[in-house]
Amino acid sequence: MIVVDSELVKGAGAAILDRQKILLTKRALSKEYFPGYWDFPGGRTDLIDSEMEENAIRETNEEVNLKFEVDRKLGLYKYQRDHKMFHIHVFLGNWEGNIKLQEDEVSEYGWFTHEEAIKLELAFSYREVIDDLRKKRLL
Repeated sequence: MIVVDSELVKGAGAAILDRQKILLTKRALSKEYFPGYWDFPGGRTDLIDSEMEENAIRETNEEVNLKFEVDRKLGLYKYQRDHKMFHIHVFLGNWEGNIKLQEDEVSEYGWFTHEEAIKLELAFSYREVIDDLRKKRLL
């Protein structure tokens, strides 16, 4: 058996909820990982785990122009693909503002119910995250 080391790619995302729907963004086709797939506002970072909250806040503002305030961490979600291990820290919180997309990062957005969201091509481990939100009766 051959064991291949995986490159670790870390990121953080914001689970933005409104009236039993979740905000999902479609990744621009120019993105390195999962181009054209749906995910949460957020992004890749080299920060240490304790700084992931700040990354989720900053990336949410940059990608969709929303002010996001973290209430709590939903969890750390892991996903492996092509010799890369992705660690995505997902946060819940409050938000305000009007959505305006950063088009070089995000091509479109939408508000989705659980049933609608799980039918989309979701990046990383976001199907698991969406199912967890459903189990917690947040979605």
